[in-house]
Amino acid sequence: MMNIRYSKKIKASLNRASFIIDLRSKIEDKISAVVKKLEVITNNKVKVSFEDNNKSNIHFINSERLVYINNADLSKEGGFILFGYSFSKINGFPIEIETEIESFHAEDIENLLHIIVNIIDNESIRIIELTHHTIYNKLINHQ
Repeated sequence: MMNIRYSKKIKASLNRASFIIDLRSKIEDKISAVVKKLEVITNNKVKVSFEDNNKSNIHFINSERLVYINNADLSKEGGFILFGYSFSKINGFPIEIETEIESFHAEDIENLLHIIVNIIDNESIRIIELTHHTIYNKLINHQ
């Protein structure tokens, strides 16, 4: 009798973990779909990449993953971290989103996407400056 109760508890725990992993994957797909629009809108002059955080950047110490924006023709040193994010370990939400200067908590997908769009809006000049690095570098190299 005791073994059945433990088995049910273990099974419920693993089912909950599976649900959270599936939810995380769906959330990351939504984040990627929004942020990757920057590549399309800039005619692939910027590149978006997602990387695990190695905790070396003090501005993003709480983030599990980082979203980089780079000039498509330059190395990572030519770009910047747009934001970092972390999931709740218990159920996926809230998601913490960090920029270099502020932190947000999203309670659902809609709120998360709204925060990301606002971050892109706030960083729009830096993003467009990245697209001009290609033009500037081509001018310098042809003189």
